Amino acid sequence: MLLLDREVQVLVQPNQSRYMVIELSEHQLYTGIRNPTVLARQILAQATSPTPERTPRSPQRPLFKAVVRRYFKGGRLSARARVDLEARIQKAKRRERLASQFANCRTMIGLFLSWDAKMPSPVRYVIEPTPADVLGWTIRVGHDHLSDSPDGLVLRQLVTDGSIMRAEHLRLFAVASLLHYEAANPGVELAAVEVWQLRAGKRFTWTRRVLRRLIPDLGMRLGQLAAALADDAA
Repeated sequence: MLLLDREVQVLVQPNQSRYMVIELSEHQLYTGIRNPTVLARQILAQATSPTPERTPRSPQRPLFKAVVRRYFKGGRLSARARVDLEARIQKAKRRERLASQFANCRTMIGLFLSWDAKMPSPVRYVIEPTPADVLGWTIRVGHDHLSDSPDGLVLRQLVTDGSIMRAEHLRLFAVASLLHYEAANPGVELAAVEVWQLRAGKRFTWTRRVLRRLIPDLGMRLGQLAAALADDAA
């Protein structure tokens, strides 16, 4: 049974004795932007048959974030970041089995370093994911880079996932990121959001004005997710 409350928050009852509140992760947000129906099926499948806690996870994103965090903390030294990356890979478990993932991480770190060299230093960086209300949904998103500009604060999101590549999808992710950051930081308004899709080698910047005009489009995707959840759980 699935219930939708007035805040559009999803409650799934996998059995008669308990409820589970769905909090959308960043990866789930990617999927929901691309295809709400697919995400609805994944959510309901997870509710009835959860993934075992000890299931191995991809080390690629944690590795990328750790290197980027130390890079900013250590003064933005590219050579040191590359050495740091290789040292972490050498210490990683399942290194041979995950060679392709580590190779992808090397490529993305290299592209990030080349792009970041010409950018302003951040005022905040690698902000861990936190839950916040986005159009009535609880969404947990991290924020990778915040810098000052003549027009105000600019948020930069570093996307390393290959599941969201198209410009129109990345734009809706930027809308969600803007709303999430401002909900998590009351009283703060962003001037723009940048999205660097490092796997695809693409960079985008959208102003606050443009992104706010697209809020109904994001709302439509979330509405489609709610409808798909209701249909699948009926």
